[in-house]
Amino acid sequence: MASSETIEPPPGPGPESTPPEGPFIRWERVPWEAVAYLALIAVAVAMRMWDLGARAYHYDETIHAFDSWVLFQGDGYIHSPWSHGPFLYELAAGGFFLFGDNLVAPRVFPALFGAVLVAMPLLLRSHLGRWGALATAAILAFSPSLLYFARFDRADILTVVFDLGVVIALWRFIATRSTRYLYVAAILLALSFSSKETAYISLLALGSFLAAWWARSWLPIAWSRMPHKLLRLRGAFTPSRLPPHGVFLLVIVALTLPLFAAAVGVMVDWFPGELGLVNLSESDSAGRVGAPVGGTAAFVAAGIIAGVLFIASAVLGALWQPKTFFIAFGTFFAIYFLLHTTFLTNMVGMGTGVWQSLGYWIAQQPVERAGQPWYYHFMQLSLYEFLPFAFGIVAVFAYSIKRGLRFGFWAVVITIVAGGLAALIYTTTGTKVLFAPIAVGLMVITFLALRRGNPFEWFLVHWALVTILLYVVAGEKMPWLLTHMTMPLALLAGRFIGRIVETLDWRAAFRQGGVALLFTAPLLMLVLYALVRSVPWDTDAIRSWSFSGPLVFSIVLLAVGVVLWARVGTAAASRLVAVSVLVLLSFFTIRAAVLVTYENDDDPKELLLYSQVSAEVPRIVEEIERYARETNKGSEITILADSANAAFAPWRWYLRNYENVQHVDMTTNQEEIDADVVLLTSPNENKINPVKSRYTTGERIPFLQWFNPWVYQNYTAGKFWDDFKSARSWNRMLRFFTYREIGTEPALQDVVVYFAKEDS
Repeated sequence: MASSETIEPPPGPGPESTPPEGPFIRWERVPWEAVAYLALIAVAVAMRMWDLGARAYHYDETIHAFDSWVLFQGDGYIHSPWSHGPFLYELAAGGFFLFGDNLVAPRVFPALFGAVLVAMPLLLRSHLGRWGALATAAILAFSPSLLYFARFDRADILTVVFDLGVVIALWRFIATRSTRYLYVAAILLALSFSSKETAYISLLALGSFLAAWWARSWLPIAWSRMPHKLLRLRGAFTPSRLPPHGVFLLVIVALTLPLFAAAVGVMVDWFPGELGLVNLSESDSAGRVGAPVGGTAAFVAAGIIAGVLFIASAVLGALWQPKTFFIAFGTFFAIYFLLHTTFLTNMVGMGTGVWQSLGYWIAQQPVERAGQPWYYHFMQLSLYEFLPFAFGIVAVFAYSIKRGLRFGFWAVVITIVAGGLAALIYTTTGTKVLFAPIAVGLMVITFLALRRGNPFEWFLVHWALVTILLYVVAGEKMPWLLTHMTMPLALLAGRFIGRIVETLDWRAAFRQGGVALLFTAPLLMLVLYALVRSVPWDTDAIRSWSFSGPLVFSIVLLAVGVVLWARVGTAAASRLVAVSVLVLLSFFTIRAAVLVTYENDDDPKELLLYSQVSAEVPRIVEEIERYARETNKGSEITILADSANAAFAPWRWYLRNYENVQHVDMTTNQEEIDADVVLLTSPNENKINPVKSRYTTGERIPFLQWFNPWVYQNYTAGKFWDDFKSARSWNRMLRFFTYREIGTEPALQDVVVYFAKEDS
């Protein structure tokens, strides 16, 4: 019998299964912050890795790359402080091992370190703030100097990463008191000191802040108590009772104390006697400068000094927490000695690392290689890192105001007194001692600033200002040192920018029409350019008439700005104008980064260029390869490369795979030239004359090139004032800033290239 039941159709989809209208992506669920970081990191990697071998090698790069190549070939590496620490060489040798013998391999790891730097602000997000960390990452990603030198086979980008890592470890340790961050700091410090001597400057900037903060912890207590109660303060000096920032200071000082042995040696040499613990001679060979020169007694005394400092480190650590300290201590020196001895194949590296590294750079300070003026770094900051520099300066004033009128008053007084003493010292002695009262003044201001407010906030101020001061004081001023000043400025500016974005009521600003203030900076830029272009001079009637237009427009713009400012309110208006300036400076920052890194990467009209090998050199190397193939001589072709005028290192690198290359200083050489290819520096080109008929017509090429230093040398306050009043000077400055137009010739060193005729 058939069932009378009917089968109902399955129920249709319920409301919860109804396909959503509109786009499938739920935008409110997208982790925009993570997307932003991933995009920044991806862009950073692409910008640092793209066409990495295209730019000709810098002079110093040719030294680093060749020695790394020799290590890769299995012929070892011997640490010498004149070419900085060993880690870069060992890392680049790893690049050769992984990627082969080519022009890209030595630059791969520095480029990757540059990309890692962009992600590191995430680890300080709780201190920088959500938007502050993101702003810092963006500044680091598009920084012209950090981008440009990340594509170099140089150690600076490595040490910048290590220095920021130590700072992250500091604030993580303060927050958690976990000893793992002390071990991380020990590893990063060992790598930094094994990379470049700038680690001493970074340590001084960090240690001076921690010392001021620790002093802030106990000095007020000591001042307020009666003398008979001072014994109660012993806890402030007991290592086991130190606050976390005091613990971190103790650990980094104890770890690195033996590396200051040469500084003690210099002080010992001041006393009567002829020990000669540190060779400060400018004329001696680089391998001997900074090393003991007084014979066996000097080496024994140097060993004793280093040994005493090692014992002092051990005692200091044992008074705190022996187990924790000796793990950090062992980790630090295991890494340090393994790298300096090239993994136990060059045991002399222990001595060159502990003693001569600092000794050599102490000896170099009076030499002042490159001979740059004291304001050199400020020119670079203004031309390339103007965004973090400008916002960093504003942040210093803003954070000072936050600490109250009393602090502001004393900060101004201390600044005036320190400046007056510096001026007095300079006029009476003309020496760098003038910077001593400025340094003391900064320490006192930091001590006062830590009385109230966020210590991390003032740490960024102290870190940036002290770092800039130390590099101004340092004798050697080179373009790549700009990276070490840019990094703390990026964090300072990034945090300040983040606070601006977070505290601005965007909805209220839009409702009140304040969004128009976002156009302030570009409009002011256009007005400034128009005014400068049309300033009347030489009684030019047309110029006078043209000047009236920008002048009237600027007055109208100012009036509209005042009205909007009053309507929106000072707090919101100032933030909107700051955002406007930020957008404008970001545009010019990206443009400057692209110009110097890709378009003008080896063009001496960029101030970052110093001793840069010309793009003509790789082209000539390709010509040599073609000539070797056509003559069927291959790698056995004979080449004479003149090593005069610092030409040795670049030719040695570029011609490393040819078997018969003679590197001869032709200045004094009298032998007859007989080689398939002859490369002569221009002062020695006449050496070819006796056999000139056997060679093709010489081709003159630029070899090394610099931004012409005479453009900015010997600049005085009077000259600055004259330029400030001159419309022509403003016009030249703006056109150089915008288009890199410069009216002077670069500094060049030429080479003349000759090929033997086939029938010779």
